[in-house]
Amino acid sequence: MIICGDFNARCGRLDVECEGMLNRKVIDGVKNSQGEVFVDFLRSVNMGVVNGRKGKDAFTCVSNRGCSVVDYCVVGAENFSLINNFRVITMTECMDEMQCREKSPEFQTILWSSGRYQVVGR
Repeated sequence: MIICGDFNARCGRLDVECEGMLNRKVIDGVKNSQGEVFVDFLRSVNMGVVNGRKGKDAFTCVSNRGCSVVDYCVVGAENFSLINNFRVITMTECMDEMQCREKSPEFQTILWSSGRYQVVGR
């Protein structure tokens, strides 16, 4: 199972250590209570965060109040190897890659691929 989304959780340096997963590089050192609950949940179901472990990580929320990571891609430890690539990109970059000419609001997007499939999440 692979889940991507906005969890409003800031995990800081909290982490789930799963066998077969690389160490996570943390770019947002702040944690909140939602982050603690989120990490406890991940531990209970043997899932880990992909952000900071594969590909190109970046802040998922950028505003005039600052930058944070609150959007995550999480995967069961047994499926971690299925994630070939991971990136956090702007919606403009995403639409450019899909050759879409429409204007869009600017926000960060999670992009991951597994085998033949590429998935975009927000």
